[in-house]
Amino acid sequence: MIQYSLTTFNFLYFVYCRRVARNEVYAHAVLGKHSHVVRYYSAWAENGHLYIQNEYCNGGSLAEEIAMHQKRGTRFTEAELKDILKQVAHGLKYIHAQQLAHMDIKPGKDGGSEKLNW
Repeated sequence: MIQYSLTTFNFLYFVYCRRVARNEVYAHAVLGKHSHVVRYYSAWAENGHLYIQNEYCNGGSLAEEIAMHQKRGTRFTEAELKDILKQVAHGLKYIHAQQLAHMDIKPGKDGGSEKLNW
């Protein structure tokens, strides 16, 4: 069974920049499949919202991992940090090879396109 992640945006926000919303969807659609890029499935507008349906990543986000370390008072090991950077770099390299640029990279990116394997 395939699980999905659904990201919703207030479509009224995009009214003045529909081209931006359309480009976001097109960029997701052309990415294809890569082990470090979240897969796109579908997008639609409904009831004043834009919905983007992506692959569900059950491993959690980097932001959650950071929060867990902060709560425990621990830090990532050097090996863990190298692995995280390596995975992000592989995803970005693939995205760039598609002639796209990821303009919003952050640890807790909801509906983002980079995927880490925990």
